[in-house]
Amino acid sequence: MRFRQSETPNDVGPDAGTDVATDREPMQTEVMDPALIKRRMLMLPVNNAAGSGHPEAMSTTARVLVGEGVSVQVLDASMAQLADVRRDLLDLGVRGRARAIARVAAYWRSLCVQPNGAWADALEQGADNAELSLDMLRWGIEQSLSRWTEEGLLALVEHELGDVEVLDAAGNPAAVNGSTLAIPPRLCLQILSRTVPPAGWQAMAMAWLLGSPVLVRPSADLLGLTRVFILSLAKVAPALAAATWMAGSDAGDSEYHRMLASHADAVVVHGGDDAVQAWRKHAAPGAIFVDHGHRISAAYLAAEGLDKLSLLSHLRGLAFDICAWDQNGCLSPVVAYVEQGARIVSIDEVAKMLAEVALPEAEKTLPIGAWSREAQAARTLFIRTRMLEARCYTSKTACVLAYPEPGPLEASCLHRVIILRPVKGPDELVRALRVVGPQLQGLAVAGAATTRASLAARLAPYGLSRVCAPGDLQKPPLDWSHDGRGNLRPLVRWVDLE
Repeated sequence: MRFRQSETPNDVGPDAGTDVATDREPMQTEVMDPALIKRRMLMLPVNNAAGSGHPEAMSTTARVLVGEGVSVQVLDASMAQLADVRRDLLDLGVRGRARAIARVAAYWRSLCVQPNGAWADALEQGADNAELSLDMLRWGIEQSLSRWTEEGLLALVEHELGDVEVLDAAGNPAAVNGSTLAIPPRLCLQILSRTVPPAGWQAMAMAWLLGSPVLVRPSADLLGLTRVFILSLAKVAPALAAATWMAGSDAGDSEYHRMLASHADAVVVHGGDDAVQAWRKHAAPGAIFVDHGHRISAAYLAAEGLDKLSLLSHLRGLAFDICAWDQNGCLSPVVAYVEQGARIVSIDEVAKMLAEVALPEAEKTLPIGAWSREAQAARTLFIRTRMLEARCYTSKTACVLAYPEPGPLEASCLHRVIILRPVKGPDELVRALRVVGPQLQGLAVAGAATTRASLAARLAPYGLSRVCAPGDLQKPPLDWSHDGRGNLRPLVRWVDLE
């Protein structure tokens, strides 16, 4: 249950986290309600109403499978077209698929700058369901999809697979002699979480780029937004729409999940560790399994990044990384380590500058969402218990907890609460970060390039997959080695022809 977030979420008094619920006006665009369609499966082609300007008046062969507890026979029937759909997708060629994905990106980026454009109501409802502000969702879609250019997508294929031709060869292996084939999945099942919605869209795009049809099962909070995204494909990329199915969400129906997974030879899971473990059990024997489970990120302000001239710039970047996605993504920093020593600004000075200058600037661009009552209560409790040891500095929507002593990287309540801890240098930083083992994801470093390179090498064994400057942590490039593996490589099977 979500409650409208107050303008000052840092109230940690006795009544904090108990705001009275208010609701927005209901959407005018149809959004799936799992409670109404439970135990049903609907094939929903989108009809082309002549002369209609409504975004759903499109001609497409897209299938949106909706429902929980459906029979094996119904799902088997819906998958009967899979072989033909996959052939059509492969026949586009990798360049044709890249062009189609780029058109999707251009379409949605244009929607994000049109306050009253197509799907406006769906975007607003989708943001609310994901506990994000509409401005945050629009920013995230524009920022994420700006990388989906034809040139960028083809460069990604070359970067990860070596040559775009290996994918085209997979579509016509009989014409190839003495080569290596990169075989995409026959069907890729995508399990999506709600924390960063465009990450799920990109996961679908990566499968399409390889030539793999997609069966997507979003979390309950993403049902409406994901459906809108799939239906919109018909206008700009009908071939992708025809190669995409969507299944309803039922977190407690193991048989339903097992049935979905039985049709896929690749399963990609975005979610918590419990979800990853559950879907691993459901995956068919021999299926490719790619998990994007719980990960954690941090920041480091090295001595060379703490001079008066550059400090504010680094803190502005850090504030942006904290506010993006309300600190709920795997690349959201939860702890910032500040190198201490002679002639270096104190940790309290850093905390004060972050709370009073940098964070207020970021908050104007990335306002908070409508956090759930449970999230607000957990946040309040987290702050209260740590105020016994840390000094608390607040902006309008964020909280900075400055500790006087070093400490290990640890999970937090998220939702714009950043911990600052002092360290003597890189050695102490490595000791603090390695405790999270393989769950370490990203590190924003304010310091010299040599410092970043050294830390990358030392922390790679503990899962670190990205090192960058503050402000860039939440804007990974398309060719980022996500979770240390990449976006395309984990999904293909290699076959050598001799």
